Formats: sequence, structure tokens, C-alpha cells
Amino acid sequence: MAASRLAGEFHSLLITPTQATREALTAKNVTQEHTSKWIGKLGHVEGMMAMNQTPDEKDQGIMRLSWMAHRHQNFREDSTVTVLQQLTTGQVNLDSET
Repeated sequence: MAASRLAGEFHSLLITPTQATREALTAKNVTQEHTSKWIGKLGHVEGMMAMNQTPDEKDQGIMRLSWMAHRHQNFREDSTVTVLQQLTTGQVNLDSET
């Protein structure tokens, strides 16, 4: 809630990480069920995204992004955007596809 006040005060986008449960470490797709500590934090964000990556995908430079929560639009937690990366050269988005 303090982070939300800070973003509102400066009219800015605030991105912050949050903890996940131990089960999230082995899940192919992180969902709301993997939110650790206070589940109410899902009600205090405009949007929450999950970054998913299996060990094979990491080797191939693939990252999958999905919505865990969104206040202003419908979403499906199992719908992902695949992003191709080459982090060794600083390329965080070579291509993406839904």
C-alpha cells in the first residue's frame, strides 16, 4: 500500500518484486496460488505479472510472461507471452509472441 501511495504521488509506474511459495520454484506457470504471505496484496495492485522459465527455456533464451492479477481487464493466468532473449549481449527482447 505504501508503494501505491509513492507511485501516485509521483505519477509513475512502480515495479516491485514479491515473494512466491516454495511450490512456485517447480511450477511451470506461476499463478495466484503461488503468492506467499498476505494474499491481500493481489487486491492492492493495478496489475501483477509472473515471469516463468523452465531450465530448458533459460538455456534457449526464452521467458514466458503472464498476468496473475489485473484490475482493469479480463485475463487468463494460463495465457502467456513468449519473449526471446539473448541476455549475454544485453538483448532483453529479440521477439515476442502470444
